[in-house]
Amino acid sequence: DWSSDVCSSDLAICEVLFHDAIVHRDGLTREQLASAHTLTVALGALLTAAAAATAPLVETLLAVDRLGPVLAAAAPAIFFTSLSAVPVANLRRNMEFRAVALRMMCGRLAGGAIAIAAVLGGLGLWSLIAQLVATAAFASIGVFVAGARNWPGFGPPRGAVGMMGFAGTTLVVNLLWGNAAKVFVLACGFVLAPAALGLLALAMRIVDTLASLIATPQSKVALSVFSRAYRDSGTVRTAYLAGARMSSYLVVPVFAGLAATAHDVVVATVGARWLDIVPLVQIFAIGHPVRSLIALGGPTLTATGQPSANLGVAVGDLAAAIALLVVFSPLGPAGLASGWALRLLVTAPLIAYLLGRHAGLRPGDLFAGAFGAVAAAAEIGRAHV
Repeated sequence: DWSSDVCSSDLAICEVLFHDAIVHRDGLTREQLASAHTLTVALGALLTAAAAATAPLVETLLAVDRLGPVLAAAAPAIFFTSLSAVPVANLRRNMEFRAVALRMMCGRLAGGAIAIAAVLGGLGLWSLIAQLVATAAFASIGVFVAGARNWPGFGPPRGAVGMMGFAGTTLVVNLLWGNAAKVFVLACGFVLAPAALGLLALAMRIVDTLASLIATPQSKVALSVFSRAYRDSGTVRTAYLAGARMSSYLVVPVFAGLAATAHDVVVATVGARWLDIVPLVQIFAIGHPVRSLIALGGPTLTATGQPSANLGVAVGDLAAAIALLVVFSPLGPAGLASGWALRLLVTAPLIAYLLGRHAGLRPGDLFAGAFGAVAAAAEIGRAHV
């Protein structure tokens, strides 16, 4: 887990550095793509070398036996990810989602096969490292095969200078959103006993794992669609309304169902001895239908060229979570879980205001499809009862 967590941050940096800038930018040139690709691969090589070189130090600091060799062995995944980051962004810009899906399938199938072979060969932990590196390597190969004609090549870094401000801001935004839950859990460690913190973290992981399966592809596709709409017509309202309806009809029933069946889900995923987390899973799940109302706000602001507004939302969201943590800390894990869910009551009005100001959306647009989705969720609850 430690090696995966350490490498995942570096992987994310390489993967998202120029992603949003490439998908959004109007009049993107081949020179800019080549320059972005060069900088990303150079950064990937640097981070790979740094991860391998500092692995013994990380092992010492974290006091985890054998972490150093494992981290060093996992480091090449960073470089392989950097090779495909810009080509994948360009494929998404051109809405070639089939090629991206093939890349992911190629990498995961190859990584899974190698991991199974390694497990059968008795390699234990090293099978997971082999899977991580092989998945990244074969995904890069898959991207090249699927989109060789669009491979950007390499070019002088100066071509990407015009994208650096946008790319830097969106990188910070993506890192904030991607690590907000981890920061919240770390902050909870100051007010909870280790056992209670473990329950909170496990409940959050169960819900967030499901949420990421929906939110990650949804945001990537939305950014591509909204950016294309904005470049073509100067507005994203029609595309936003269609996406918001689809998001609500998917997210609201799914998480209402999770809240209603939390007991069964916990038993099936982590076992009956963890039934104490059922109320926490329900609280976290109930918060996600509210999250669905603003889930497309980030891609919308990025598509309309407002990454700084997105940064304000990300900072405001995390600040609200920490403030509510302080307020609800006397109530224990359930209170902290409620604080995490209630932070959305702060974030939602902020993002609604920014969407109105920068994207011309009306307040009611945030509720597109919500009423039908809530009715569907109510039906799920009634059927479960």
